[in-house]
Amino acid sequence: MSYIEPHDDDYVEIPPDDKLPDVAGRNWLSDIELLKYLDEVDHECLVDGWLEQEGLGWVVAKSNTGKTNFIIDMAYHICSGHDWYGNKVKQGYVYYFALEGSKKGIAQKVQSIHTFKPEMFNDAFGRIRIDYDEFDLSQDTDTDLIIKEMNETKNKPSMIIFDTLSEANQGARENNIDDMKAVFRRLRTIVKKCKCFVMVIHHYGKDAERGGRGGSNQYASLDTEISLEPTLEGFSCRDTKQRDLPKHDQPIYFVDKKVKIENEAGKKFSLIYIEEGQPSDPSHTPALNKIMAVVREHRAENIKLKRSDIERMTQQANVSRDVAKLIKNKQLKEDEERFIYLYSE
Repeated sequence: MSYIEPHDDDYVEIPPDDKLPDVAGRNWLSDIELLKYLDEVDHECLVDGWLEQEGLGWVVAKSNTGKTNFIIDMAYHICSGHDWYGNKVKQGYVYYFALEGSKKGIAQKVQSIHTFKPEMFNDAFGRIRIDYDEFDLSQDTDTDLIIKEMNETKNKPSMIIFDTLSEANQGARENNIDDMKAVFRRLRTIVKKCKCFVMVIHHYGKDAERGGRGGSNQYASLDTEISLEPTLEGFSCRDTKQRDLPKHDQPIYFVDKKVKIENEAGKKFSLIYIEEGQPSDPSHTPALNKIMAVVREHRAENIKLKRSDIERMTQQANVSRDVAKLIKNKQLKEDEERFIYLYSE
């Protein structure tokens, strides 16, 4: 039994943790229990600095940016245990629900890994499972079934992928807060029961600056948001939200490699695979691209520009707003004297 002494002549008896009163239906943890948990828990990330072992995230981008190529490439890095572009990976099993696109399209993406990253493909062999059947997060049936299956298999998941969110919630209205709260509650239940990272593939709304389609409560539910942005050579990848990990200052740039091959049966087809590339300007709207072109041209000659100079040279409206957007996206930067530079300078 322990005591504290709040006053000179008054003693208050404080019971030990195991004698604290129970509250029906709740699993209360004391601060001491939480500190012990930190001593015992595995602090290793699934992808070092990017993804915790357990969590909920999404990859968000415009259509045709390369979301599926990106997530399949990440899945094979996890299954093989190969470092993900300089970041250590904890090897494990990945279960991928390919709910959008054709079986042929997914097969070609797997073929690209097999052909151009054979060592990774071989080391991942047997650890990735792909399912084309429908999955509906708008009701409990499929959620309960996947939890049961994952708990019964000896090949416990490190990651479960739903591609895409809209195809996985057929019975839910994407802009209805209550419907999507229920969908994200089920996603979070899968995380907790399966003890893995759940990643969904999502699309931007009409205004990409406002993030993924749907209500802001969806974004609030995420532990990690990975945003892909098209560039002139492929796309960039940035962690635009991290709940418990620090965000990265610089994006990773990827190059789309497009090749034509002929298989053993003599059939010819095109494949796309990704490799890490060099920093590349985003393929923005024409207005933003014009601003980037003007700044790049003048900085090559070491000429300093201000927003008013850019407005005069481009003859565009809303230049100040667009420059601010490019600064926010870390494509440009501005010094104390309001001169504009390329972010890479």
